[in-house]
Parts: sequence; structure tokens; C-alpha cells
Amino acid sequence: MTAIITRQVLDTKTAINVRTLLLFLAILFFVSGCLKTAPPPADGLTLEDRTWMENFFTGIMLQNRAIYTLCGSKPMTHISLHYHTDEEIQAYYDQMTEEEKKTATYVEDYQLAQNWQKWEQIRSRFPINRYVIYKKSDISDSKFANVYFVDPLKVAHVIFENYNVFKEIVGFDFDPFHEASQIEKGSAFWDKVEENPVTLGILFGFGLKNSLNFYWEHWGKSENAEEFQDCIAPHVSDSLMDGKSSLENLTLPPFMSFFKEDEVIERYKKEREAIRNEYRGKDFLDYTLQKLTSQ
Repeated sequence: MTAIITRQVLDTKTAINVRTLLLFLAILFFVSGCLKTAPPPADGLTLEDRTWMENFFTGIMLQNRAIYTLCGSKPMTHISLHYHTDEEIQAYYDQMTEEEKKTATYVEDYQLAQNWQKWEQIRSRFPINRYVIYKKSDISDSKFANVYFVDPLKVAHVIFENYNVFKEIVGFDFDPFHEASQIEKGSAFWDKVEENPVTLGILFGFGLKNSLNFYWEHWGKSENAEEFQDCIAPHVSDSLMDGKSSLENLTLPPFMSFFKEDEVIERYKKEREAIRNEYRGKDFLDYTLQKLTSQ
């Protein structure tokens, strides 16, 4: 087609324009080809790095279900880090009753506290712009720290959708998108929000109704609080399974549900299937890093 067009062009000026266009298209195709073959974020990692990062992101994304923030509708996820020694863990286990030992769930230890330190040393190699992942000390117990994995855009949307609830709790007007961008840095808005179980429940993706019911059950001051507890039979949305975490045994985000047919639980069930389909046939670490660094 290019040869035919060139032969039909008789005007010199037009011919120059056509050649310029073809040169531009050639450059465009070359650049596109380069973009498609760009190395994935995990390229250049040593085998040792891949091993601990596989554990780290399995613990974060699957065991602690942050994958519902990465790939689903959950605005943010809380992950607890512990700094107990093996002796302290053994002492705790020894004081458990036999019944508690039988019914306990024994999950894989992904060494999240140790691997978080390793992650902090190399995280600058991964341009993560859409998501925020940060750690805060637990002021009530030095043996614990809190990691938060956040999608600020989802946070802004859920605050906007529940604006009146948040305004009543913080006591002033605010810009949801601005406050979402300040979540790691903190603000007067977040000082109020992080102290209230209703707003935290909404931000962690438990739903407005479940968050309100949980608050009313535990902190409600109504004269009918006792009757309220008799009428509601809350249940956990899902529980971890023994052993290693995987996409195959991925459980739902944990929260107290107050409804027999809970729309929040049903939504997460659909997201779980979508997540499994999205990851099918892909390397877990490579694809997770690709998702984290995508715009």
C-alpha cells in the first residue's frame, strides 16, 4: 500500500508530507514495540529476594486479604505485625487450654515484621503511585505495629458516599479527595476518623449497616441495647484456614455481619472469583508487583 501511494503522488510537497507521515508511523510502532517488551517490575531480583518477597506478599495479600484492596472494592486493609520472640510465643501456647489448642487455627508464619524491614530497603525500586502502604507504631503495645494498604481513590469514593456520617463524627466540612491523599501523613480529620469504629468499619469495607450495628451492639447507649443484642445474631463473614494461604483457599475479608443475606459478603464472593480468574496462569509475585506499579 505504501508503494502504491508513493507512485500516485506527483506533487513534490505532497510526497515529502507522505514520507514524513510514514517516518512518524515507523517511530510510533518502534516506541510501541519497546513499551510492550519493557521488563516487568520483578526483573533483576535475586532468588533470595524473590523468596522473601513471595512470602511477604502472600502474607499481605492473601493471608491478610489485602488483595481485595488491590483487585476488589475494599478501600483499605489493616495488617498487624508482631515482634514476639519464639519463647514468648511458646509461653503463650503453653498457657492455652487443651480445648483452645484443638480449636485454634494454625496458619503459616510469613515473617511479616522481618520482611517489612527488607521491603523498606528496596521499595524505592518499585514506582508505586496509585496505592499507599505504610506502617504505624502501636502506641498501646510495643510488641505490635500496624501496616495499612490503601487505595486512596477508593477511600475518597467511600468517604464521599458516606459524607454525612463522616461529617457528624469529625464535626466539620472537608474535601474527601484531599483527606484521602493525607491518610499516611495524618490530619485533624484522620485523628477523629481513626478513633471511631463506624468510620473505620466503612473504610475497611465492612459496609455502613454492619459498621453501625457493630457500634450499637458494643457502644450503643440506647435503653433498648439489651433487646437489640437479643434480636441480632452476628456472625463472622469468614475465617482463615489452617496452613499456607493461596488463591485456592482465599477467604473473604473478616468482619462481623448482622444479616442472614449480607450484600457485602455476596460482593466479596464475586470479587474472589474474579481475582482467581485474573491471576490464573500468572506468576503470583510478578503479577502482584505489576498491579502495584500500574497507573
